[in-house]
Amino acid sequence: GDDTVRVTLSSANTANSLTSELMLRSTFGGSVPDYVPRNVAMLRAQFDGGGWETTALSFHVAGSDCWTDDHEDPCERMRITSGGHVGIGTDDPHSSALVEISTTDMGFLPPRMTTSQMTAISNPAEGLTIYNSSLKTLCWYNGSKWICLEDNEICGTPILYDGKTYNTVEIGSQCWMAENLNIGTRIDGTSPQTDNQSIEKYCYDNSEANCDVYGGLYQWGEAMQYAITSGSQGICPPGWHLPSDSEWTSLTSYLGGITVAGGKLKESGTSHWLPPNTDATNESGFTGLPGGALISAFTSLQIMGIFWTSTYYDWDGFYAVWYRRLFYDSAEVLRGGEPEFRGLSVRCIRD
Repeated sequence: GDDTVRVTLSSANTANSLTSELMLRSTFGGSVPDYVPRNVAMLRAQFDGGGWETTALSFHVAGSDCWTDDHEDPCERMRITSGGHVGIGTDDPHSSALVEISTTDMGFLPPRMTTSQMTAISNPAEGLTIYNSSLKTLCWYNGSKWICLEDNEICGTPILYDGKTYNTVEIGSQCWMAENLNIGTRIDGTSPQTDNQSIEKYCYDNSEANCDVYGGLYQWGEAMQYAITSGSQGICPPGWHLPSDSEWTSLTSYLGGITVAGGKLKESGTSHWLPPNTDATNESGFTGLPGGALISAFTSLQIMGIFWTSTYYDWDGFYAVWYRRLFYDSAEVLRGGEPEFRGLSVRCIRD
């Protein structure tokens, strides 16, 4: 009847080989034509004639377009060879591939999950790959941390760096991080940051919670990872670098010049800035935050944001480094210099 399920086991010895077929035929919905069920699933094991060793195991789904009267040549969907190679959409997977997928009208869909779900995976294997729905990109585990592909054509897509997600923004022809960098191990504000192969940061008032909101504060040498070439990567992600003095100048020029650019760069409102937060519109999307600074002590949280460039000049035998400062009661961007041992904020710009 139309609701029956039939299991058939058949075998045929052809040209010194044996093929055994287990066919599951579902005739739900009728038959087309008389001898062809609407849906057929078949598991086929092939043996060689000499040693009765399995040469292939294949799974087939057949219909009226590919099923024949003598049960030959059904539509093969997957084959496992004796060498353990799996072919999907092909009956001859390449010997170098454990799995080969052949298709011209479909794609490969890996597991999809958010950043928090990805980082919650317990003991991920090296090479484990997923699609990160938060970042809209593929990510894989390299044995020590998650690495995510970057779309070098599209700015505005969040990036993942050291387990944290950073928004990005295109301003003119430049691509900037839209958040202050927060990477490294917190050390006390009374201790110097040192070249010890470990990134160190200060958090305002020695509170990690302030780093979570305003980012870390870094001495220039630490921010540059002790390079002195303008445009060095420093502590920025691969493909990004500390902006040079000229790149900051390009940014402020694009936004109308230093007298008005600050308002366009500052986060609007007074959630993080003290009032009046003059002329703050954040129309650039830069979302500048007032992380303060470490001078001789922590100072000016919610009052100013002061950002290193990667460009230095000599100041009586010391490195003085150009910076840009945003202020709570001004729409201006101030260009000035600070000794390299101050603790300031860092924004990264894409190469």
